[in-house]
This record gives sequence, C-alpha cells and structure tokens, in this order.
Amino acid sequence: MKLNKYKYLLILAMAISCLSVESCKKDDEEEKDTTPHLVGGVTFDMPRYVEPGQVITVAPKGNIKTTKDGPVGYAWTLNWKAANDTTRWESDPVSVDGKLTFKAPMELGSFTVKLNAFADGHYATTDSKSLNVVSDKLNSTVAETQIRPTNPSFEDPRDGRIYYITEVNGLTWFRQNLAYQGMGVPYAHCNAMAGVFGNYYTWEEAKTACPDGWRLPTEEDWLGLGKYLTGKELSSIDSWENVAGSLMVDATYFGAKMWEYWPNVKITNETKLGFLPFGYAIDKEGDVEWDGGYAYSCLWSAGEYDEDKGIYRYIYAQLPNVVTGAADKASFRASVRCVK
Repeated sequence: MKLNKYKYLLILAMAISCLSVESCKKDDEEEKDTTPHLVGGVTFDMPRYVEPGQVITVAPKGNIKTTKDGPVGYAWTLNWKAANDTTRWESDPVSVDGKLTFKAPMELGSFTVKLNAFADGHYATTDSKSLNVVSDKLNSTVAETQIRPTNPSFEDPRDGRIYYITEVNGLTWFRQNLAYQGMGVPYAHCNAMAGVFGNYYTWEEAKTACPDGWRLPTEEDWLGLGKYLTGKELSSIDSWENVAGSLMVDATYFGAKMWEYWPNVKITNETKLGFLPFGYAIDKEGDVEWDGGYAYSCLWSAGEYDEDKGIYRYIYAQLPNVVTGAADKASFRASVRCVK
C-alpha cells in the first residue's frame, strides 16, 4: 500500500509540474507578442455616389504614427480591380500624403474602397467605404418607371436636362422630380444623385426653382388633381382617400423595389406621375439630414399654412391616401414637380 501511495504522489506531482510548465509556456507565448498598434486612427473622405468613370481622389486622414516615429505606409484596395498597385509610403516624396487618384467603374452598382495603414513592426489599421456608381439615364439606376424615350418631354434650357411630361386634368406635369442644381441640394451632397432622385428644396427655393413657363403647383392645382382622382370637393386639410396608388409607380432602385409592398395600397400609376419614395431632408446644425427613403414621397405646394410653414403633399408606403403636411419653410426640404 505504501508503494502505491508513493507512486500516486509521484504521478500527482508530475502532473502538477506538467500543468505548471504548460501554463508557463502559454504565459511566455503571450508575453512574447509585444507587437504594438499604430498610434491614432485612419480614415478618408469619399463621395458615396458617383457617375460611371468619374475621377476621384482619396487621401488618408488622421494623425497616425508609429511608436518609434518611423514611416507609415498606405495600401489602397479597389475591390472591382483584380490587381492593385496602390501602396503609398510617407517616406516617398512622390506619395508622402498617401493620396490615390482613380476612376470609378463604368458599371453601375455598389463597390468598396479600402485603406490599410501599416508600418514595420506594427499591427495595421484599416477603414473602408462603399462607392455607389449611379446614372440618371432613363430606366438605369431607377428602372421600371413606365417612362419611354418616345414619351413627350421638355428640355430645361438652364442645364439641358430632359424631363418627361404628362397631362392630367388640363395641367401638364413633370413625370420626374426637378433636378435643377442652381438651388437645392442633391441626396447625400453628391451631384451624381441630382438626376436620380431630384434635388431637395426648401419651400422658399421651390417657389422659384422651376424653369421659365413652369411653376410650383399651387393649392388650386393640387386640389384640382385631388378632385379629379376622388370625384370630391376637397379642402387643403383633407386626405385623398384610396387614390395614392394612381400616383405611385412600382419602380426599382438597383433592382430592388422602392415601394414596400402593402396589400391595401394598389399601385397603378394611372396618372403617369410616377411618384417614388425619395423621402425628405431637414437642415440641421449647419448640415442636411435625409430621412424617409423607401417610405415617403414628399412634394411641395406653393400654398402656405402660416407665415413660417409651407404646405406639402405626401404619400406614405403603408397608406392608400394622399395626405397634407406643413413644414418649416426655411429648414424642411422636399421634392418639386413643376406644372404649367
């Protein structure tokens, strides 16, 4: 029994010793990995939406350094290219700022630009952004609009932009949102989106944004359209019940349907006005915030609710009605359809 007891104690001691050795090995391995991270973060600015083939310049931002004040390198990766020769070193006089100039793809779609900041003996740090290549050509980025190249159109002499038009109840309407960039702002501040979604205008801007011979629809214009669709006399505060679908078109954005499906909303676009849920925008703290995309179509009226608020009409994806709203004339931004 004593022999067995000593054997047991010996085996136990050896096991404890092995565990201790393994633990020490792990501790040693953890202690050996002393690779430092780069000091500071890195990012870059780039437009979210661009036209095919648009030339873009990107440059690293951020006060990034090594722990020993050595040179930092920047590697740019463009995911639509099979091979990239895009490494830039701060120690290279030609590329000391890490800038890269490239052309956007000719193909429409969403792509990725990635920045990798690195240095010898340090862990790298990265940042990446989406690059969306869009086109305002008819039925491209936004497709299935039911507009055909042979449909009646108007050319804005100010910028040469073509708008397709249709007549409803004795008035001629634009079938697309106004995209004149002499005022208003494009989506995400990207000029490439002006012709895709149209610009977003304050009420004050909207009053004078239409080309000569055209104007912002008055309350009389809107109510005339409402009576034509409902068969009822309407006031400015009335909803136009069960007619929203006749103003909506079941179009797509990059192949995805823009109006979410709701069984109580029957989209027919029988007026050919083709309203789409491009949302609205609000001026806030010196910038512009966009909201309501894929849910709301908001269009200005020339009517006034009071001294500070203008009237607009909107369609909400889940409701079959056209509704009246009022918003601040100076900070709320909606779309514009011109009439004559």
